[in-house]
Amino acid sequence: MPAGVRDMIVDHGLDPEAMPMVVGGGAGPVHAAAVAMELGMRKVIVPRQSGVFCAVGMLFADLKHDLVRSCYASGEQLAPERWHALFAAMAGEGRRTLVSEGARLDEVEVRYSADLRYLRQIHELSLPVDEDLAKCLELDDLHARFDALHERHFGYGLPQETLEVVNLRVRCVARRPRPELPRARTNGAGTSVPHGARRAYSPGEMTFRRFAVYRGDSLDGGCRLEGPAILELPQTTVVVPAPFSVRLDEAGSFVLTRGDGP
Repeated sequence: MPAGVRDMIVDHGLDPEAMPMVVGGGAGPVHAAAVAMELGMRKVIVPRQSGVFCAVGMLFADLKHDLVRSCYASGEQLAPERWHALFAAMAGEGRRTLVSEGARLDEVEVRYSADLRYLRQIHELSLPVDEDLAKCLELDDLHARFDALHERHFGYGLPQETLEVVNLRVRCVARRPRPELPRARTNGAGTSVPHGARRAYSPGEMTFRRFAVYRGDSLDGGCRLEGPAILELPQTTVVVPAPFSVRLDEAGSFVLTRGDGP
C-alpha cells in the first residue's frame, strides 16, 4: 500500500511528507497510520463518514459531463478555426445535456483542456486552457504554458521542440446544493474514558502491545488522546499507534498527528 500511494503522489511531482493523508473506506483507518509512517507523513485525517465515503460523496456530487474529441495536429498544422470549433461544439453539447437534466443554463461552468506532448513523445499531459485561449488559439502562448507544465512534472521543458496536440477536452459542471453534515458535539456530554483494552499490532514497534479502546462516537469535539489507542465506530475502526495522537476536530473528523521526529 505505501508503494502505491507513493507512486501516485510522486507521479504528480509532490512530496508525501509535505501533505496530510485523507482516509476513506471502512478498512482504510485501520491501516492509515502505518502507511503514513512508511511514507514519512505526519498527519492523517479520518472523516467521521469514512466508512460510507462514497455514499456521502454522491450526496455532494455536482452534475458533470466530460467530452473529448481527437484533434491530432503538429505545430503549425493546427488550424485555429478547427481548435475553436471543436471546443465550441463540445461546450454546447455539455450545456444542452445539463439543461436537459434540470440544471439552469446560467449555472453551468465550462472548463477546457488539451492533451499535448512534444514531437515523438509517447505520453501526453493535460493542459488546462482558459476561455480566451479556447476561443482564439495563440500557438506561442500554448507552447509556453505547456513548457511550464512539463517542467513542473519532469523538471525540464523543451521550448524549441515541436508541440503536438492529441485531444481536446471539455468538462461541463452544474453545482448542486450541499447537505449540512452534523458537527462534533462540544457540550461536554461525551467521554474520553476507554471502555476496554485489546492487544493489537504496533507498526512503529513491530510488535503486539496493549491498546486502549474508545467508543469513537462518544468523544467530544476538541478531545485529544495519545496512542496507542483504538477508536470503534459503527462503520469503521480507527487505529492510533504510538507515536501518534488523535483529536476530534469541529467537523467530527479524527485528526492523527505524529509526535516524534523533526
